[in-house]
Amino acid sequence: MILIEERGNMANKILESNLFKRILTALVLIPIVVYIVIEGGILFDLFLGLIFIIAIYEVIRIVNNDKKLSQLKKLIWIIPILIYIGISLLSLKYIRLYDGGQLKITVLFLSIWVFDSAAYFAGSWIGGPKLIPKISPKKTWAGLIGGSLITFIIPSLISIIMLNQIFLSAFAIIMGFYLSLIGIIGQVGDLMESYFKRRFDVKDSGNILPGHGGILDRMDSIFLASIFFYLILNFSI
Repeated sequence: MILIEERGNMANKILESNLFKRILTALVLIPIVVYIVIEGGILFDLFLGLIFIIAIYEVIRIVNNDKKLSQLKKLIWIIPILIYIGISLLSLKYIRLYDGGQLKITVLFLSIWVFDSAAYFAGSWIGGPKLIPKISPKKTWAGLIGGSLITFIIPSLISIIMLNQIFLSAFAIIMGFYLSLIGIIGQVGDLMESYFKRRFDVKDSGNILPGHGGILDRMDSIFLASIFFYLILNFSI
């Protein structure tokens, strides 16, 4: 009887844990997002519009948390952030309009997700010195390095498995470098959002996504990385 109760308590802890919620939310959202990206067109535009509307709400909510701030100073915070988010979403829209745009955006999203996941597990397992503890106490140098390495070697692993290549191709190395760089830029975007929330003493931007917080919490890495990725495509084509 005691063993059954212990197992029940353990099961409840797992179900209530933040990691379980994150995984469950990701399993639901990723197929939906991939479908929207593949479909493109008005569906993708509506998706970006919805993100922007929710982002407006979350930014205003965070800034309004500082009751002592004047309306003018609040606008000085809100307007540049919304312009930044708008440019990010426009970058995603224009990336989608390129030939093979759905693949390019999928690569962008996967680079961020893989980097974040690898950084999370590397940081949890290895620990070590914090990256910028005053802004984001959980991020470590081990996580940054682990995320960079994993993202870098993925194109090479695909090249070895699918093309049966023993030696790494120059293309795989260049792709690995770019994907890793996108992941690092995404981490900078994450830190920017962390600073913004910490400035206004807010833990999560919202609670719309179980285990992930709000749209800003989920999209913070993608916002900056999308601008960077668009510039790479624009200057290389």
